[in-house]
Amino acid sequence: MGVIAIVGSASSVLSFIGVIFCSISYEWKRSSQLASQNNLRNLYLSEGLWMRCNIPIAGVLTCDNYSTTLFDVPGYLQALRALTIMSALLLFCSATCNILALDCVNCIHPKTQRLMAIFGGGASLLGGVCILAAVSWYASEIIREFRYDITYEGVKYTFGAALYVGWISGGLALICGSVVLCCSCFTRTDDNDGGAAYTYKPPKSRTNEEYV
Repeated sequence: MGVIAIVGSASSVLSFIGVIFCSISYEWKRSSQLASQNNLRNLYLSEGLWMRCNIPIAGVLTCDNYSTTLFDVPGYLQALRALTIMSALLLFCSATCNILALDCVNCIHPKTQRLMAIFGGGASLLGGVCILAAVSWYASEIIREFRYDITYEGVKYTFGAALYVGWISGGLALICGSVVLCCSCFTRTDDNDGGAAYTYKPPKSRTNEEYV
């Protein structure tokens, strides 16, 4: 369980960092230079869950929070925000539990460490599902707009870097959670801190045997 716990801890931490980057990134989608109108190909536009940005002048990046209040954005955008926040919380719990389940942590009983590893694996699975659902949902919206020529003032959008980071982080979380959960469920711990139980059996009596 030692190597599995180390791999699970590292994977959970990396997935958590990836989800945090994905959540705060302003590049969930970016303007496509090939599909946009000719006079807009040199204009950079991008949108994220919390802000949208553009570069009107070379070297100057301006962003805003959709020029609205927190709950006035479209419903699907609020759902995506909730999914990413839930994923980040679950992966944080997973990383914490997997770190506490390491063999080098001696202040926790082995049985408790096993339960924490199981919880950490389950949290990693759920966190991976949440972030994968969020980025896949957003990607489907981009594909729908691109396919049906839905443009915003002549600009078409394509996938941003945050979507790829979200897919990688979600896949890593699913693999990590599955491995840790399976290995933890099939690992047995005894009451004597993992020691094998031994029952003393006295030798059989040979008083009734006949000797020739």
